[in-house]
Amino acid sequence: MTRYLVQMVLAEAMAIALIALIYAALVRGILAYPAWILAAGALQGLLLGTVQRHRLRRLGYPARAWTPVTVLAATASYGLSILAGMGTAADPTVAVDPMVRPDIAMLAGMGAAMGAGLGLLMGLVQLVALPFTMSRASWALANLSGWAPAAAVLAVAAAIPGADWPLWHVGLLGAGAGAVAGLFVACLTSPVFRPALDFQARARR
Repeated sequence: MTRYLVQMVLAEAMAIALIALIYAALVRGILAYPAWILAAGALQGLLLGTVQRHRLRRLGYPARAWTPVTVLAATASYGLSILAGMGTAADPTVAVDPMVRPDIAMLAGMGAAMGAGLGLLMGLVQLVALPFTMSRASWALANLSGWAPAAAVLAVAAAIPGADWPLWHVGLLGAGAGAVAGLFVACLTSPVFRPALDFQARARR
């Protein structure tokens, strides 16, 4: 499982760093809204789905539909955030008045609530490609439980920078927040792979 944890941390660090740069470009009027937000969702889904599909393939499952399904779920999640007028918890580029101290607890709570909902959506959509040896209820719950604290971290990170931050600072913050978020998701989803590992071991006997 260590490889999966490391890969998830790296994938989310890369994804959120790039997403942070996309949002910075949106805030500064370089890119158009909202098409690039959907692209950000697709990017995160691609990296996340690739890591998880690799894990499934190592367990002996082709999981051909896993990455496309994950891209679809992530893009839908970002689309819902647009419709809700909430942006996304993965936005560490919002300009903050330096004289106003944000309510960290409120930000974390809102991020966790949104992460739980979107994480559940992610898990439910992925069920169509989940191997039969893995519990569907456990996978959906693991995504809800993993994305809630992950999104809380991202929401708090969103309150840190201002619009005058250099882009590389924004990207670095995004990478750090993404790494922590990826660790949460990896730790909560990795136990669900255990039945597949046990099934694989029995099949080799």
